[in-house]
Amino acid sequence: MAEAKIITVANQKGGAGKTTIAMQIAATAARRGLRTAVCDADPQGTALRWAAAAEEHRVFPADVVS
Repeated sequence: MAEAKIITVANQKGGAGKTTIAMQIAATAARRGLRTAVCDADPQGTALRWAAAAEEHRVFPADVVS
């Protein structure tokens, strides 16, 4: 069994691009066949909203949870 990896994207400053980079990393990993999940700890829930807004024929490739 492969070893699990945890990647954290964090910064206190708002608008620093945390959600953008986290979603890009997750999508790339998932498209390469890795089992991938994003845990959205931001109270605004931006990652959850982005994943839910994906077009039906282009579902976001990683699981996104809060």
